[in-house]
Amino acid sequence: MKRKKLIYLILFISLVAVVIAFFSIRRKRLYVKENTSTQIYEPEISTFSFPVYLSVGDLEELINRKIKVQIIDKQLPIEGKKDSVILKIERLKDIEVNLKNNIFNFKVPLKLEIAYLKNVGFKKNLAFFKKEPVTLYLTAYFKSDVDLKENLLLNTKTKLSHIQWLEAPSMKVFGINFDIKTKATAILEDKAPEITQMIDKMIREKVDLRKPLDRIWSKMQKSLPATKHQENLYVKIQPQTVAVFVNKNFSDSIKLDLQVTSKIYVRHGSDTSQITRTQFPDKVKILDKPNRPELDHVQIHALLLLSEINKTLQEKLIGKKLDIPGFDIKIANVIVHNGNKHIVTQIDLKGTLEGSVRVKGIPILSTDKSRFYVSDLDFESKIRDRTFNSVSDILHDQIRLLLQDNLSFDLSGVLSSISNLAQKSIDTTKMAKKADFRIQELEVEKLKIHLTQNSIQLLIYGASDFEISIKNEGLKFKKPKKPVKQSPSK
Repeated sequence: MKRKKLIYLILFISLVAVVIAFFSIRRKRLYVKENTSTQIYEPEISTFSFPVYLSVGDLEELINRKIKVQIIDKQLPIEGKKDSVILKIERLKDIEVNLKNNIFNFKVPLKLEIAYLKNVGFKKNLAFFKKEPVTLYLTAYFKSDVDLKENLLLNTKTKLSHIQWLEAPSMKVFGINFDIKTKATAILEDKAPEITQMIDKMIREKVDLRKPLDRIWSKMQKSLPATKHQENLYVKIQPQTVAVFVNKNFSDSIKLDLQVTSKIYVRHGSDTSQITRTQFPDKVKILDKPNRPELDHVQIHALLLLSEINKTLQEKLIGKKLDIPGFDIKIANVIVHNGNKHIVTQIDLKGTLEGSVRVKGIPILSTDKSRFYVSDLDFESKIRDRTFNSVSDILHDQIRLLLQDNLSFDLSGVLSSISNLAQKSIDTTKMAKKADFRIQELEVEKLKIHLTQNSIQLLIYGASDFEISIKNEGLKFKKPKKPVKQSPSK
C-alpha cells in the first residue's frame, strides 16, 4: 500500500513539474536591453554612368540655321596696288558636317562674286572703272578639332583645309588676262578666319550642354515613391560631382561618357527639404580616358522611423480580427520599439481573449535578397484566460504571419525608382528626342542593419548595370529649318 502511495506521489510531482515547466515556457519573459543610440548614418558615394550623344546631324542643322547665307560683302584693296576688288561670298547650299578620325569636317558650297575696281587716276577722288562682277563656284573644306571645357562648352578650333574650284576662274581687264584664281584663293585664305571664327563662336554659344545637364541635376533631386509596397517612403538623390570623357570615335555623334556621383536616401514623406539640395558645379572634371566600371555600385541609406512604422502598423492592424476558430479576437493596439540587436513588437488584444503579446525578433535579409524582415521570433504572452493555452500556437502563428507581411521592407524596387527618377529628369528637358533606359535588376550585395532608439536604419549595398543612352541629343529647335535658296549652277 505504501509503495502504491509512493508511486502516486512521484507521478503527481512529475505532473506538477511538467505543468510548471509548460507554463514557464509559455509565459517566459523576454529580456531586451534598452537601446539609447540616436546616431544617424550616412550613405557612401554611389556612381552612375550614362552616355550622352551629341548628334552630328543636329550640329549640322544648327550650323545651317545660324550661319547666314551672305557671309562676306566687302571692298578690299589689292596689296601693292591702288586697285581693289568688291568681294561677296554667299553660302550656296547647306553646309555638310561629318566626324572622322576625331576631326569635324565641314564642306561649305560657296558662290563668290568679284568685281575689279581699276584706279586710272592719280588722286584718291578720281573715279574708278568698275568691271562687271565675275561669279565663281567653289567648295571650301574646313577641319576642326573639338574638345570639352570644364564649363561644358564645346571648344572647336576650325581651320581652312583646302578649296575646290568647280571651274577655272578667269577675268580680263582691258583685254589683259587677270589671274583671278590666284587672287581669289589668296583673298579666301585671308578671309577664312572670319568664317572659322563664325563657326567656332556659333558652336561655343549655341551648343551649351550645361543648361540641360543643370536641369537634369535639379530634377534628380525631386522625390519618387521608394517601392509599391511601403506607403509614404520616397527615394531622394543628392548629386555630388560630375566627370565626363569625350569620345569622338563615332561617325554620327560625339559621345559624352558622364559619371555622376550621388548620395541616395530613402525617407518618409515627399518633402525634399529633409535632404540638402546641391547646386550644379561650376566646373566638371574632364577625364583623359574612359573610366566606366562594368557595374555601377550604389549604397542606399533608408531611415525608417519607428513613429512612422507604428503609425502604418496601427492603421493596418488595429481592429483586425484574428482567424482563430471559436474565438472573437481583435487587435486593440500595436507598437514597435528597438533593443540593441532585436526588434520588439507589442500587440494588445481585445475580445474573447484580452491581454498582450510581446514578440522579439532579429532583423535579417531574405535569402533571395529582395527584402528585409524580422525573423527568429520569440513570444511572451500576458493573457488572463484559462483557455489561452489551447490556442496559443495558433495565435502566435497568426501574429507571425502578420509581422512577416507588415513589418518588412522591399529592397528590389528601390533601384527601379532611381531609374524612374533619372528618366523623368531627362524627359522634362529639351535634351533628348529619345532616351533609352536600361537597368538590370538590383543585385543586393549586402545589407547592414542599425537599430537606434527611434529608427531602423538600412545601408543597402548593391550593384547594377545602369545606363541611360540619350540618342539624338538635345538640340531641339523651336523653329523649323528654312531651306537655302540655291543659285543655278553654271
